[in-house]
Amino acid sequence: MKFSDKILFLFGFLLFLFSCDETNYLPKEKGFLRLEFEKPTYDTFSNESSGLNFIYNEAYSTFEIVSDEKIVIGYKDIKIRIVLSDVDLENLSSFEESIQNFYMFLEPHRKKSNQISIKEFTSADNNRFAKLFEMRGPVASPLQFYVTDSTNHFLFGSMNIMEKSDYDSIYPSIMYVKNDIFSIIESLNWEE
Repeated sequence: MKFSDKILFLFGFLLFLFSCDETNYLPKEKGFLRLEFEKPTYDTFSNESSGLNFIYNEAYSTFEIVSDEKIVIGYKDIKIRIVLSDVDLENLSSFEESIQNFYMFLEPHRKKSNQISIKEFTSADNNRFAKLFEMRGPVASPLQFYVTDSTNHFLFGSMNIMEKSDYDSIYPSIMYVKNDIFSIIESLNWEE
C-alpha cells in the first residue's frame, strides 16, 4: 500500500469517526387523545303520556322527543347519541317478541366486535330488570341495553356513534356516555 493511499485511508477513517455524534435516538412516544368533559349535571326527564321518567345528563346533551315511543339524546361535539325506544307490552308474547327484536338488532354489532361484556341489573323494589351489552372494536353501536318490568313496559336503548373513527380514539367519549347510560338504567321508572 502506498503512502498516499495510507494517508487517504487514515483521513477517511478519522472523518467517519468524528462525524458520528453520540446522540441516542429514542422512539417517538405514543400520543394520547385528551378529552375534557364538563362535569355532569343531572335533571329528570318525564313523559306524561307513557309515564316514563329517568335522570339524564343535561350538561353535555341535547334532547329530542321524536314520538311518545322514541327519544334521542345527542351529545355535543362528540358525535354520539343515545336512542331510546319505549314499548308498551300487551302480553307475554309481546315481551318475548321485544326481547327477540332486541337480540336481532344486536347480532350484526356482535359479529363485528372484538370483545363483548354483559352487565345485568335487577331492582326488586320496583320490579325492573336490565341488561347492558358493551361491544369493543369497530362497531357503530358499542353499547346496547334494555330495561323492562316484564309485564307492561320494555325500553330498548342503543349508543350510536355518528362518525367513523378508531375505537381507541373515541373510547373516552364512550366511557363518558356509558356513565350517563348507567344513570338512565338505574333511575328509569314508569309511573302508572
